[in-house]
Amino acid sequence: MRTLKHGDMFGVFDQRGDIRAAPGATAGLFYQDTRYLSELELWIAGRPPVLLSSTLRDDNATLTCDLGNPDLGGSGGFAGNLIHIRRSRFLWQSVCHERVSIRNFDTVEHRFTMEIRFGADFADLFEVRGMRRDRHGAHEPVMLTADSATLAYTGLDGRARNTRLHFDPPPALLDEGRARFDIVLPPHARTLIFIEIACDRAAGPRRPAESFLACMVEQRRWTRTSSARAAAIDTSNEAFNEAMQRAISDLTMLVTDLPGTGPYPYAGVPWFSTAFGRDGIITALNVLDGSLPCARRAALSRRQPGGRAR
Repeated sequence: MRTLKHGDMFGVFDQRGDIRAAPGATAGLFYQDTRYLSELELWIAGRPPVLLSSTLRDDNATLTCDLGNPDLGGSGGFAGNLIHIRRSRFLWQSVCHERVSIRNFDTVEHRFTMEIRFGADFADLFEVRGMRRDRHGAHEPVMLTADSATLAYTGLDGRARNTRLHFDPPPALLDEGRARFDIVLPPHARTLIFIEIACDRAAGPRRPAESFLACMVEQRRWTRTSSARAAAIDTSNEAFNEAMQRAISDLTMLVTDLPGTGPYPYAGVPWFSTAFGRDGIITALNVLDGSLPCARRAALSRRQPGGRAR
């Protein structure tokens, strides 16, 4: 499984980048301890694509999945792995941004359909983990426009929750559970599809294509700034250096900016993506000495018995 996190949102996906709807499935897009998206699957001509590779950036910021078309031989079909699909995804400020790049590596034109199937159960985190609930809230009718679908739910607490999927360009068909695109690719041509999945947010002023690029720049800048707060450690052992860099990247992902508190390390993802007092305090104490400015450490050192900063 592949995990992304930013703030109070995290996502658990399979290697294709999908969230597969199945009984007992634990994948999904979560926001504030609720699963706002329980299904997100990409299909080509009614079949799942072939997995080529799946990687997370070293800083845990972006998930990239490389896929190929399945063998669609037969009347009007074509052989497998002639169409390359790259899914690039990241989370930023309670929105999941995705870019789907589709490229034809064949010497002839190809026409096919691509579907994005989606759904939301709005299950709470404990229910996803296996606990049973006797009562649930109410699912509201799906609100559709030419390029967006909004899934809504009213919980037993009376709070309204919604997941808005915005597609750019608009799909040829959009209903309550799928968006269908009719793809026409000349030889060696490429086309792009942008998907924006927002949790409890109204439509923004920018199209998903513009928002993807702008938010990626903001996210990369934030990631670099957050990583820079950690102590720099470099040794002659490359394996040790890689382990330390992985630890810094993981800790950066866990740190969440809380209103009125500032950056605080969450206990863990996916099941404890929340503030735990004991776990967070122990983590903070362990990294505090390396993150304090030198002058501040020196001042603390002079106050401690034996001259050591604690």
